[in-house]
Amino acid sequence: MISNPKFVLLLKRLLEKTKLGRLKWQATSSPYAFRVGFERGLVRVGLDAIEDDDEPAGTGSHYAVLIAPPGQVLESVSGKIPSDGPLPGDLLEELYAAARRTALDTDEVIEELLSHVDAEKWDKS
Repeated sequence: MISNPKFVLLLKRLLEKTKLGRLKWQATSSPYAFRVGFERGLVRVGLDAIEDDDEPAGTGSHYAVLIAPPGQVLESVSGKIPSDGPLPGDLLEELYAAARRTALDTDEVIEELLSHVDAEKWDKS
């Protein structure tokens, strides 16, 4: 359920800025949630992970929450939201993936590993 179209617009803008590398997300105490903070609040995106041996890791429903100090939830949304991108997609899933990638420095780690592989800096025995 989408309660506030402005919140969805905020999420779309956060996705745009994250993809452009202009926004850095932070990890949280949960391995399935990431946040970005501003002066008057923060946005947390996450995955309600299913803890089940029959489901692959990372399976669940994506969500986003707008939180104002001192921890008051102002808006929340979960489920499927069209992303308006070149390909049909789920805004929350895309935002979660982008937030996760920046919070965990995934691209930098991959670049470092590629440089080692390309330079053949490992033991060949």
